[in-house]
Amino acid sequence: MTILSIQHLNFGFRGRTLFKDAQMTIPLPGIFGLAAPAGSGKTTLFNLISGLLPSTGVIRLFDTPITSAVVSQNVAYVPNTDNAAGMLRGSDYVALIAAAQRITRQRQTAVLHTLGVDDFARQRLSRYTPGMRQRLQMALVLLLDRPLNLLDEPLDDVDPASLTTICDAISRLGRAGKTVIVSTGQPDKLVAVTNTLFVLTKQQIVEVSGGGIDDLTTATDQSFLN
Repeated sequence: MTILSIQHLNFGFRGRTLFKDAQMTIPLPGIFGLAAPAGSGKTTLFNLISGLLPSTGVIRLFDTPITSAVVSQNVAYVPNTDNAAGMLRGSDYVALIAAAQRITRQRQTAVLHTLGVDDFARQRLSRYTPGMRQRLQMALVLLLDRPLNLLDEPLDDVDPASLTTICDAISRLGRAGKTVIVSTGQPDKLVAVTNTLFVLTKQQIVEVSGGGIDDLTTATDQSFLN
């Protein structure tokens, strides 16, 4: 069973083509990077995989064309908490999502503790640092417990302690047999969790695998130049 298959993807926005006959395949579970400069289409690609934007081409999850039901059962993609109401407390934000998914309070507490979110869960989201926001987002992904997890720049611009905590959580998902796609504009940080990544370049999704930091840096430098 193929985890993710994208064939002949075309998508543009406001007169700009982001993807043109693009292809992407993830045949087996694992942790994968998605690297490109800001504005290249990383978040857009996640929205397309999640069925939130229309496109031409074929996107399949677990050999099934995407529908709202397929996505809700198989994909964890939590919107950036910057979009949440600033007056909402972190614990309230988690409780809202947990209630919709019928996740027990006991599990909420355990996951928040694992990510260190319980230290600041009662603070309002408007006061969160980037590292705090990304820990909260990672906690929500763990709570949803889906086979495919789309993480939108969870490692970028966070403090060292948050970076370590989030990388540990991503690695834990991989060991549990989940598939994780981690987007970033800072590809050097991906080395802590994977040596396989996809680069967005020239309206295509290009796979680079099997290398170390030098290979990742070279590949993404070329993407950023293009």
